[in-house]
Amino acid sequence: MKKLLSVLLSVMLLAGLLPTLAAADDDVVTVTAMWSGARPENEFTNETHEYIKETLGIDLQLTQVTENFEQQLALAISGGDIPDLIWMDYDTYVTYAKEGLFYDISDLVKNYPELMEYVDTNGSGDYCWDRMTVDGAIYGVPTRSVNKTMYTAAIRQDWLDKLGLKVPETLDELTEVLRAFTEDDPDGDGQNNTYGVSCTGLDYSSVFFGAFGATSFMDYLLNEDGTVTTNVISDNYKAALAYLHEIYEKGYMDPEVFTQSNSQTYEKFATGKMGYWPCWWSHGGSVYLKYGFKDNNPEGEVTMMYPIVGPDGASGLPATDPIWRTVAISYNCKNVEKVMELINWEITPYGWYTVQCGLEGDYFEMDDQGNVTWYWGLTGKSRRGDDIADMEIYKFIENLSLQQKLYVLDNSDYGAKRTAGIATCMTAPVYQNLFMGMYTDEYNSLNSELKTYYTNQTVKFIMGDLDLDKDWDEYVSTYLSMGGEKVRSSLLEKYNAEHGTAYTFAK
Repeated sequence: MKKLLSVLLSVMLLAGLLPTLAAADDDVVTVTAMWSGARPENEFTNETHEYIKETLGIDLQLTQVTENFEQQLALAISGGDIPDLIWMDYDTYVTYAKEGLFYDISDLVKNYPELMEYVDTNGSGDYCWDRMTVDGAIYGVPTRSVNKTMYTAAIRQDWLDKLGLKVPETLDELTEVLRAFTEDDPDGDGQNNTYGVSCTGLDYSSVFFGAFGATSFMDYLLNEDGTVTTNVISDNYKAALAYLHEIYEKGYMDPEVFTQSNSQTYEKFATGKMGYWPCWWSHGGSVYLKYGFKDNNPEGEVTMMYPIVGPDGASGLPATDPIWRTVAISYNCKNVEKVMELINWEITPYGWYTVQCGLEGDYFEMDDQGNVTWYWGLTGKSRRGDDIADMEIYKFIENLSLQQKLYVLDNSDYGAKRTAGIATCMTAPVYQNLFMGMYTDEYNSLNSELKTYYTNQTVKFIMGDLDLDKDWDEYVSTYLSMGGEKVRSSLLEKYNAEHGTAYTFAK
């Protein structure tokens, strides 16, 4: 991929296709964008599109990618169809910044005070800009996260009530709930057609790993004695795999956990196929609004949960990176200042509420003090009576503090569950990756292959294709020999040098 991109950029440079910063003018310009999502596009979202066009002079042409974003982006780049604006995870940003794909905005960002203030949320501006700096230049804008974690869990409260169970707080209590949700006909239809738990892939199962002092990610966790645990080869990780294999083997876990899409998981919860759902902070509310939970389950009730406590008292969820995602402008963009204007506008409260809710007047109103009246969130309809479900297609900036102001206004199931989801994410205990945001040459060249290996092996351990007693040592040895040792040693060396510490790896 890197060779393809380098060749492409060289050809474009020779052809004179890489422009300098375009002068601003009053004409409407087309800006192409790509980001991961599956938001609806309809006559109501088109109003937002037209507003951006008329107000900012930008005709924003968006490509949403529902699955395999990294592969789709790579295909677009290799084919020469590079979007002007790209919303991506931080790893992808660093990779392509090093390849020269993005425009250097180092001298531009300081011209946008709203942008600078946003990036400095919680006093983290220097930290964020340092991480956005690649080879001495700033190539992108961080979309900030202010909550401790993005993960939580939803559970069917009505099923608990029917079966005489309480919201579980410990792993043992959760295991009994999963059994009952699977075996005791919680939906009362007389059929064996429910699972205790389902979710979307390994990432969301971190609530289980947290009960054993681990996460489901390639994290490095600092211990009280100054040693660092390599999470995915640790004894805690192994213990979590043993538990997950147990509930999988007993049939409490949906066997499609590792193959289904996020929308399929939504549908299963909305139609009563499972009762415990480790999920994103917003999913417990969205399942009402977007997937008709209440229509399918008129008596259904959902409770948002804090992470469960494991046998040794461990509990927690993966800490959120302050840089949740990044947005960057490609080097072949002809209207860089216009795109910067768009980014800065979306960061302002008015701009953010517009792309979150729809146009002022029909969807929200904001007074001079920034107080917001949110119409469709409270009623499910715009002020003029249109049924509304989702207006966020053009939102690429995260701002949970503004989002929370909306949901606390809304006493519907949608607003209440989203408010509860935010509350759990703001206050839950978390596991912090010691090397978050750190990169070395070894990491850049080896980590992707390591991630594929550990993910595949983890799924095999859970599903029983590999035996923890027989195959664990070989898994650890292979992980370290294929690059795990080089990656972790390079990261530790860099961390100790930068922080004046003398940490070592746990045995």
